[in-house]
Amino acid sequence: MNTNSPTQQLTLPVRLKQDTSFNNFYGEANSKAATVLERLISEQRETLIYVSGPTGSGKTHLLISALSCIEELDRSVCYFSFKDLDELLVNPLELDVFFESLASYSMVILDDLDAAFQNSFTDSAVSKNYATLEFERGLFNLFNLFKMTSQQLLLGSQSVPSHLTITLPDLASRLKSGLLINLTAMNDSQKEQLLQTIAKQKGLSLDEGLSSYIIKRSGRDFRDLLNVLEKLDQASLSEKRKLSVPFTKKILNW
Repeated sequence: MNTNSPTQQLTLPVRLKQDTSFNNFYGEANSKAATVLERLISEQRETLIYVSGPTGSGKTHLLISALSCIEELDRSVCYFSFKDLDELLVNPLELDVFFESLASYSMVILDDLDAAFQNSFTDSAVSKNYATLEFERGLFNLFNLFKMTSQQLLLGSQSVPSHLTITLPDLASRLKSGLLINLTAMNDSQKEQLLQTIAKQKGLSLDEGLSSYIIKRSGRDFRDLLNVLEKLDQASLSEKRKLSVPFTKKILNW
């Protein structure tokens, strides 16, 4: 099972993959999206699946869940975030090599697509325009190849396709033709409820005052909140202490 591109080893942290699945995708508003994506993967009917959603909506969680699901089905898959590839592909000539390296996978998962259109690959304006055009052509050709061979392309972005600034009209049309799964971000109240539910599953007591304090101090990204909860869980077990605001301040240096 190969889950890394021949171009560059960009693997996900083991812990991240272990802790991320469709089964622990939280949020009632987006639960249907997880069910739909899991079904689309198993049926292999859609060439292009496009997942969009703002920070905190669970977009990357869904994409990594898809990666794990594909691996369990014993199909070849790779995952890349364009936030990482922006540094990797500093030479526009490498773009062709990169996209060619993706052709053999049953599914290719490309996250943070909007970052590829927002950020330049190089400092030179001329090189930037060339790189952007080559990137768009590479993505366009990959889609066409997968359409013919029944492979799947799973894209993730904060923006829906119509809000991306795309030079090639044909690429814009292809991206809009895919099945769109649009996620919504949870509000603070929903995050508090979920944080309390997950804490309870871990055997932790997390009252409303503490969950509210954690959200205000750690930021709104739910992955960060889960990381905070994991640290508190380990500290609580180690020091045999119940969770409280003073204890949380001590452990997290707040």
